[in-house]
Amino acid sequence: MYNKTVLDHFQNPRNLHEMKSPDGVGMGASPVCGDVMTLYRSIKDESVKDAS
Repeated sequence: MYNKTVLDHFQNPRNLHEMKSPDGVGMGASPVCGDVMTLYRSIKDESVKDAS
């Protein structure tokens, strides 16, 4: 069973946008279930400015 925080993030996703000009992009996939996830990040002054 998942805790309340995990369920809340599953039911109410946050930061679901594709950045137009990210500083970095990562992608992962699960061959078992077929899930694919792409992560974007934007860095400014050596800190994370945005992530999705």
